[in-house]
Amino acid sequence: MGAMVTKVLSVVGLGRRKKGLVFDRMPRSEDEVRRGLVTAVAGLAQVAPQDIDTAKTFAQLGFDSLQAMKFTGLLEKSLGVELEPTLLWDYPTIDSLVEFLVGKLDLGRSIA
Repeated sequence: MGAMVTKVLSVVGLGRRKKGLVFDRMPRSEDEVRRGLVTAVAGLAQVAPQDIDTAKTFAQLGFDSLQAMKFTGLLEKSLGVELEPTLLWDYPTIDSLVEFLVGKLDLGRSIA
């Protein structure tokens, strides 16, 4: 990874993830999608994952438009799927994004 990309990821708070990805490997369940998103968002917000409210909007969690676009790009790279640039506006909470990604990745629902 280039120095510029590393610096940008660090600025938006995502540099601590392995290879700058949201997911280290393809998630296999709804729970893995949720955990990966919560961990990545917590890194951006510089809070502990348990302090992330998955019903709050990404804007309420501290995302601005640049961070939203970067995060969407990292999700694309992590998952190997094409995502709309408006993803975080279309699915404005972690809960709604999990629901979308579970369907997009055809993971089915986990039983809790």
